[in-house]
Amino acid sequence: MGKIDYEILEKLLQEDYYFKKVLDNKKLGIPGIMKSFSLGNIGLTNTPGLEFVGDKEFYIYVENLIKFYLKEEPVLNNMKTESFSKIDRSGNSLLDQRKLDHVFDNFEKYVVKGVDGRGGDAVWVGPKTDETTKRQVRLMIEENPQRYIFQEYKTLSTINGNIGDLRMISDVHVDKINVANVPWARVVSESGDGKVNISSNGFEATVLVRRKPAPMCTDIISQIMK
Repeated sequence: MGKIDYEILEKLLQEDYYFKKVLDNKKLGIPGIMKSFSLGNIGLTNTPGLEFVGDKEFYIYVENLIKFYLKEEPVLNNMKTESFSKIDRSGNSLLDQRKLDHVFDNFEKYVVKGVDGRGGDAVWVGPKTDETTKRQVRLMIEENPQRYIFQEYKTLSTINGNIGDLRMISDVHVDKINVANVPWARVVSESGDGKVNISSNGFEATVLVRRKPAPMCTDIISQIMK
C-alpha cells in the first residue's frame, strides 16, 4: 500500500474545520506523536486515514471485500444491512420508497442508523422509538436517504436487568491474532432507549460464565440439601 505522505495528510486535516480546531488547540494531543508513529517507534490503534472504517455504510460491503481481496469466505457473517437509497440506471442515488414504507410500517422490527453517527448518535431502536421521533426520522431519511441504513432488530443478551452487547477483545497482527479468554460486554439498563453505548449511561462489564454442574453432581447436591 506504500507509505503515508504526512505532509499531504496534515494539509488536508488543516483544511477541515473540525480538525483545524483540534490542531490549533495546543492543550490537545501529544507533541511529536505523529512523527514517532511515522518513524515506526510507536503503534496506533486508530491511525489517520482509517476513520472511514467506522462509517456504518462500510459495514455493508465487508463480506464482499473479504471474498474479493482475500479469496476467502467470511468466518462470521454480517447482520443483513441495507441502505434507504438506490442507484437508478443513470447512476444517480435516490430514495428507495418501497424500503422506506416497509420499514416504517413495521418500525418495531428494525433499527435505523445514520452512517456517520458515533457514540450512539443517530441510532433509533424500533421498539424504543415513539411516534413523534419516528416521523422526524422519516423526514430526515426522505431528505437524505444515502445517510441512513436499517437492520432487523435483534434482542440482546440480558444480564441482571441490563442488556449487553457482548464483545471479544482481540489484538490482530499480520501473523498472529490474540483473543481475550474473558468476554466483555457493553451494558445498559433495559429501561433505556435500547442503545448499548457508554454515552447512554452504559458501562463495560466482565462476563463470567458459570459451568452447569453435571447431572450426577446435581443429584448428589440435591440429596445433601435434603
